[in-house]
Amino acid sequence: MRWCAGHFDDVVSYGEEVLSVDPIKSMRSSKKTAGFSITTRNHMTGELSTRKAKNVVIAAGGKAKIPEPLPQNHPRVVHSSRYMTEFSKIFPDTNAPLRIAVVGGGQSAAEIFNDVHQRFPNSTTTLLIKDTALRPSDDSPFVNEIFDPDRVDKIYAAPTERRTQMIQADKPTNYGVVRLELLEHIYEELYVQRLEHGNDETKWPKRIMPQRKVVSVSGTNNKSGPVTLHIENTSTAPSTTEKMDFDLVYVAAGYDRNAYEYMLRDCRHLMPGGDAADKKWSVARDYSVEFEAGKMEDDAGVWLQGCNEMTHGLSDTLLSILSVRGGEMVQNIFGQHEAVGNNGTY
Repeated sequence: MRWCAGHFDDVVSYGEEVLSVDPIKSMRSSKKTAGFSITTRNHMTGELSTRKAKNVVIAAGGKAKIPEPLPQNHPRVVHSSRYMTEFSKIFPDTNAPLRIAVVGGGQSAAEIFNDVHQRFPNSTTTLLIKDTALRPSDDSPFVNEIFDPDRVDKIYAAPTERRTQMIQADKPTNYGVVRLELLEHIYEELYVQRLEHGNDETKWPKRIMPQRKVVSVSGTNNKSGPVTLHIENTSTAPSTTEKMDFDLVYVAAGYDRNAYEYMLRDCRHLMPGGDAADKKWSVARDYSVEFEAGKMEDDAGVWLQGCNEMTHGLSDTLLSILSVRGGEMVQNIFGQHEAVGNNGTY
């Protein structure tokens, strides 16, 4: 990745946050937008910069999600994306007898649960999952065809209700599931653990607690003390509430992919039919943001990448067809002839 990025050093500005994307009025018609002014802030210096462009591509990826009621900015409640960079900062003494919780039932949660005991060998680690069990991801051949490029046309063309059903059916390939090899490894470890420590789970160094949901958190005012999780146990009828203290909580709750909503807030008056408080941007099949007819010059526009799952399918947030959809976008911005080089490649 560094090798690849090195080819674009002269056209990339790192360490900058996009603050706004503002429309620029056309010189030919005051009713049309000819391009955009992008304001950014340098993280190191705080300096503001402005750039102008006819076309803007927003491919900002996902923002780490810590759902309520967990605290959003607590040093001992850490999103899974920061696992490798934060654990040694919080607890330099890796031999400390820590109580660690991992919240989530997907691949990231399982990987952390599997790895954390290697880094903190004297810790006790608890995996809290809402489901009745960890489930394997479906990467079988026929199902895996949902990541083929031609599936995007079928998903996008489907009626909204049917499209939602299709995407929901596809989610076991990527959401809340774990690779089978890792599941088998964790199961074997817990089996051996049961042989060594007996059936009393409270004495196990590692344990999985299914059908658990964090409903409230206390003890967060003390940044250096334990965090108390109030956990609903839905395996009982009626459900019961458990209280557990942890020195560190890892949250593997995925990502929000809506950064474009904030960036385009000053363009909302250009939405088809006008702005409304709860209105969402609509995206065309070619990944272009749809604006009110007649409000945009033909050679200007905004394009979204990696945040169109609900209209283009699960492959949109993954690497599966990144080169294909990137090529489609380039063709639509510049035209087929300009987008294809002398050797026929993008």
